[in-house]
Amino acid sequence: MSIEKHKKVYVAPTGHIGKGLFAKIDIKEGEIVFVAKGTLVEDDYNDDYLTGPYWLWIREGLWLSPFDVNPWRYINHSCDPNVGIQGKVTVVAMKDIRGGEEVTIDYSITEDDPYWEMECRCGKRGCRKIIRSIRFLPEEMYKKYEPYVPRALRKSYEKYR
Repeated sequence: MSIEKHKKVYVAPTGHIGKGLFAKIDIKEGEIVFVAKGTLVEDDYNDDYLTGPYWLWIREGLWLSPFDVNPWRYINHSCDPNVGIQGKVTVVAMKDIRGGEEVTIDYSITEDDPYWEMECRCGKRGCRKIIRSIRFLPEEMYKKYEPYVPRALRKSYEKYR
């Protein structure tokens, strides 16, 4: 399915960081927003590895690289997100989302790479400024996100506590 034909989301300019994903309709807390689909990519943390810019961590050494027509390709980070993940690739609403609102996720719950980090430009109150993988997520945030963190990433978080 192309992104234009998706029933719940569409891609549009964000006004501050390029393109983003937006709700076409009101989406209720707990509702499935979309499923991330793509190609599985195997890699490891050696000297020449390079995590893709839109990859979703599945387990150690395995990521999902989204198809260009999949909504995952366009989801932006926020330090106050409105979606999370259930299972390995199902994106669900963490709270009610109004039609026209940008659909965002905290990238920390999508990655376990100990070397990955990015500068945050979300502009939300309480912005962490530098975003790193799940193992560096503050405990109070992790507890808030826990129901929306893939099981393998929950195990990784606990491993480094």
